[in-house]
Amino acid sequence: DDDDLCTVDECDVSGGCTYTTIECEGGDDCTITYCDPYIGCVYQSGCVDKCTDDCNDYSECTVDRCDPSEGCQYTVVDCNDYSECTSEYCDDTTGCVYTDIECDDNSECTS
Repeated sequence: DDDDLCTVDECDVSGGCTYTTIECEGGDDCTITYCDPYIGCVYQSGCVDKCTDDCNDYSECTVDRCDPSEGCQYTVVDCNDYSECTSEYCDDTTGCVYTDIECDDNSECTS
């Protein structure tokens, strides 16, 4: 016994003692997995590999998030207010912008 919880200890009469390193498996891309010789496999929360940063694209036109298997995801913000009297667009700095549309058809019969 090598007192290392990260190895499987075996004794072979012809070859002597062997210490095979174990692989700590499991979790997902948002779990840090490693082996500590004193406590064994350790699983810590933390986005790794697929999400190497905070996924902030600094645009007010997206909703930013980390997906463990896909990495950073950016969902486009829908600025449509469903009003016939405005036009809308998204500005990366300020977000949704709405502009009134002139709805006068120059007819005295409508107002």
